Amino acid sequence: MKRFKRVLSGTSAAVLSLSSLLTMGFTGVAHAATQTCLWQQTGATYTDNKFSTVSNWSNCGGGTPQTGDIILLRTANYNGSWIVEESIDNDINIALGGVRLESSNSGVSTQLYINSLRLANGAIVTDAQAPTDIGRTTLTVGSATSTATTVADGDVTLVGQGYLSLYTKWNITGKLILSSGVKAATGASSVPGGIVLQNGASLILDPGADIAPTYSAPITLGGGTGTTRPVLGFDAVCNNGGRSCAYASTTWSVTSPITLLSDAYIYPGQESTVDVKGAVTGSGFKLEVDPAAYGVLTINPTSNNSATQTGTQTQQVVTTSYSDTSITQSIDVRKNNIAIVDGTYGTTHVDASGILKGTGTVLDLYVSSGGIIAPGHSPGCLKASTINLAGEYQFELGGNDPCTSYDQIQVTSPSVDPSVTIDDTSATLTAIKYGTFAPAKGKVFVIIDNQGDKAVKGTFKALPEGATFTQDGILFKISYVGGTGNDVTLTVMGGVGVPDTGFALISANPLLTLGATAGAAIVLVGMARKTRPAHARAHAARRRK
Repeated sequence: MKRFKRVLSGTSAAVLSLSSLLTMGFTGVAHAATQTCLWQQTGATYTDNKFSTVSNWSNCGGGTPQTGDIILLRTANYNGSWIVEESIDNDINIALGGVRLESSNSGVSTQLYINSLRLANGAIVTDAQAPTDIGRTTLTVGSATSTATTVADGDVTLVGQGYLSLYTKWNITGKLILSSGVKAATGASSVPGGIVLQNGASLILDPGADIAPTYSAPITLGGGTGTTRPVLGFDAVCNNGGRSCAYASTTWSVTSPITLLSDAYIYPGQESTVDVKGAVTGSGFKLEVDPAAYGVLTINPTSNNSATQTGTQTQQVVTTSYSDTSITQSIDVRKNNIAIVDGTYGTTHVDASGILKGTGTVLDLYVSSGGIIAPGHSPGCLKASTINLAGEYQFELGGNDPCTSYDQIQVTSPSVDPSVTIDDTSATLTAIKYGTFAPAKGKVFVIIDNQGDKAVKGTFKALPEGATFTQDGILFKISYVGGTGNDVTLTVMGGVGVPDTGFALISANPLLTLGATAGAAIVLVGMARKTRPAHARAHAARRRK
């Protein structure tokens, strides 16, 4: 899957990850702002979420933001959970000189939604919090279900180190400039002035399902004081636009003139081929395929290129262990990658051909179609606040006790409805015997322990409530209302190594019972005749004469 987008919690068509305020020493041209207005100062009370309400602002000259002002967005609410959400209504829609994002709660993930955003020429979007504050604030321009477009009347600069995220599409009349290690993404956007990646910044372009995978605006890679190579990525078209994205094979045609001010990487995403047709200039510098990329890069050798490499990235299996406690760090288990989670982490995505293992805890867990979750270390338990399962659950059965001898997914959210979602069109269940264990007939195994009070939504593919199936020599019956009433359970009905006296079969078939009884009577009569004493047999023979 996309390396950048999921690291930045890619849940929309366009993802921008921004960071710490580094305006000191930055040489870009900024809009001449008159003031920095603070939204929702910590502890403030308010009756609405409108920009036009004076009481929602402080440090703003006793009023609301004016054209050219910078706004500092900081959440005021904290309800004791790890995730705080607020919506903001920008009902004045003026051209701002910049946006600074801040988490007011260390270690808390804050989600802000703003319905519209307009930026003035030279605006800077950045992170205003200290690098030691691990809280993460995400600003989405639009709503929780759709992403709106940020309009910029000129150039826009993104500055930072990757603590905060902005989700938006762009309509910029000038250039989009990324500096100071920013990792960002943009999709279905218009940036005719081109893009500039400085100081090791990274940008990934997403064509979206509604625009052609082409790019023709000027590209400048390198420059500034950074020594890390800038990375320009290209993703494939996502057909369904969801978290479990189905990527279509996509070939990008890049006709842009590319200017190299340092060595740089092109990152073709999963299912992507990038064909660079424009002239690549920059004496002494190289444009190469990113070693971590999944797709194919072709650089037209007939152009005026500083580098004429043609790269094809071979998929490598990478195993990564996660053992820390970092609730704000998301995990993206990409194609051919294995993640072993034994610590505590944030939202986790398992892409197609990715595998998630371990005994740790994650927040929202999304397993894409083709992805695999295999809890524990053969076997074991893995916890998630919620789970959306569209891939494969590999369940190992090696004993009667959860976590120590058989696998279990524990879903801990008490209030989300549903906290367990199973995609009945693609989710599969594979039950695997571990060791020599032979389960007893009638034994019930809780394979998903739904600790909330909400019902399970959906079923495994071709396994509705009460269905029976045989795997690894064992006949199982599945239920989605088992355990405490909303757990997913497997009941052993029979199979290899499972003791079965046959009484259940006889009691369920009365005709078979009658036939078996009659047959047994005939056998007993025959045996009785053969076992009569000799004098009795002689007496019977004389009577026949």
